[in-house]
Amino acid sequence: MGKIHRIIVCACLLLVSLFLLGSSMLWNSDDKKGSGNRVEKGVLSLDNWSGEGNKVIALDGQWEFYWNQLLSPEDFKGKSENIPLLTGYMEVPYQWSKKGADGTAFPIYGCATYRMIIKDFRYSGSLGIKKNNIRFSSRIYVNGAQLLQDGVPSKKPTNGQYSNIPQIGFFDHTGGDLEIIVQAANYEYINAGISVSIYLGTAPELLHRHQKDNLIEFGIFISILTIALIYLILFITARISGRKDFVFLTFALFCLFFALYNVLMNERTILTIINWSFSSAYRIKELCTSAAFITLILFFYQLKKGIVSSVGLKMICIIYGTNILVDLFASIRFYTQVQAVFSVINQLVLMILLLSVAVQYIKGEQRQEFEMLTLLFSVIFMNLYASDILLFTFSLKSDILFSKFSMVAFMVTLIFFLSIRFFETYWTMGQMSSHLDKAEIAFLRSQIKPHFLYNTLNSIAALCIDQPEQAGELTVKLADYLRSSFNFKDMEALVPIEKEIEILKTYINIEKIRFGERLQICYRIDRDIDMKIPPLILQPLVENAVRYGIMPRPEGGRIDVIICRKQATVLFCIKDNGVGMQQDKIREVFEKASGSDGIGLWNINSRLRLLYGECIHIDSKEGTGTAVYFEIPYSKA
Repeated sequence: MGKIHRIIVCACLLLVSLFLLGSSMLWNSDDKKGSGNRVEKGVLSLDNWSGEGNKVIALDGQWEFYWNQLLSPEDFKGKSENIPLLTGYMEVPYQWSKKGADGTAFPIYGCATYRMIIKDFRYSGSLGIKKNNIRFSSRIYVNGAQLLQDGVPSKKPTNGQYSNIPQIGFFDHTGGDLEIIVQAANYEYINAGISVSIYLGTAPELLHRHQKDNLIEFGIFISILTIALIYLILFITARISGRKDFVFLTFALFCLFFALYNVLMNERTILTIINWSFSSAYRIKELCTSAAFITLILFFYQLKKGIVSSVGLKMICIIYGTNILVDLFASIRFYTQVQAVFSVINQLVLMILLLSVAVQYIKGEQRQEFEMLTLLFSVIFMNLYASDILLFTFSLKSDILFSKFSMVAFMVTLIFFLSIRFFETYWTMGQMSSHLDKAEIAFLRSQIKPHFLYNTLNSIAALCIDQPEQAGELTVKLADYLRSSFNFKDMEALVPIEKEIEILKTYINIEKIRFGERLQICYRIDRDIDMKIPPLILQPLVENAVRYGIMPRPEGGRIDVIICRKQATVLFCIKDNGVGMQQDKIREVFEKASGSDGIGLWNINSRLRLLYGECIHIDSKEGTGTAVYFEIPYSKA
């Protein structure tokens, strides 16, 4: 795909993203649609509502609004001249710092009372009210009794206590009018009022939805924590194996901070498990926001060169490091004002990150196109997530359902990208390991400098005078052996067992010409073995048996070459009745001696460990002989 096509792909993705975000703002849940009833001038009519079908309704509309007053049910009893003066009507959900139903706007900081009545409410039974987001403290009365309290609303900042935790309360209704009064006070946050719908419904249904929301939020929290743990384990595993892939560690930390932020954002389920005050939970949430942004940008910095510059990374660390200090030491009121600025900065940072990834995608190599497209998708979903949260923060949206979808999509696409990267790295390392193993095996094979070569040449020189025909025969056999055993162009780690036996017999025939009747050979080889084995792994063992076992004996000796199948393995054994070895000598032969001649047991042992994880075993007794053997898995060629 050319650059023009990639630009078109990026433009289409941008348009689709804007469409999805815009649609989420216009979308209304079934709960809000209800039966079409709305609160009009403080009154809601639910004549036909029976609790069947649509069991939960949103109490949206124009509530009575009493500015700078915290009124209780008692204040609305008695004679009409004693009833508090109505300030106006306020749209719910909405923030009172914007224009109310009559066009009046109120200060951000202050207190107010909302009131509405459901006239002639005929339903009889257990009902519930779900309060989601009333900034920044609230108290709810139903039919003259207090049902819920979150924080302590007051007319003075010093007398109150802020809190904003979703709550649910239940009550019994026997018919007739239903009065709902909400006290709200805000002296801390950047906007105030009932910013998310209050829901009324049957107790079982409302409880079910509340539990479902909590379960979903906690499930997402556990899922992201699990992802963090998995990538932490991957980092530790890679570190133990010698790889310093800090991308896994950074992503694990990002998931940890991201999980904590999300579980403290909406239903705040974790507060039912951990006894944190709202103040502590709010500060931890904002601290996690800054930490998540730092680790996210660091993640992209480590992930691919060119996405984030070192200067950009330093700026991010300074900006969000400052935000962490403000969060830890400043008052909530001051911090929420700063938070509004940082909410915009968050979005700008993610948009710049999106632009950078898009440029990398457009300019990238053809082989990395799918990988970069996956990364582009993940950054788009992260931008949608942050945009939805930003709209909710400024009360431009009353729910964050779209952000939950975007969050899940972001995590899935990013994990998919990391999986591709991980398996590509794993495959590359496997290829490199294979090449290194082959190179090491080739190096071990290149070390072959058999003693018998020099001795054979001397023998040929001596035979040329007295027995020229035998000298010629020996020369031909030596040529055949060298042609087979020194074929270094063949870099295969394994050769057919028939070829190795052929090389072995060629070598033994040479030695028999040299030593005559002093050397006896016995072959015990199973004919049905069809497999591949490491090259030149038997001949050096026979050479050692001839050189160190048989030659020191004037009368010579016998060598048994044993190759036999043992169920899932094959046994290779070279046994002689020579002079044998002492135990300390056995330990020495496994050590690599620089400058030593011959392939050596160390060399063979190294190849067996590289290819099979197996090793050579030696049984020897002085004056009796030596058996050198090993087993490798049987694999049909």
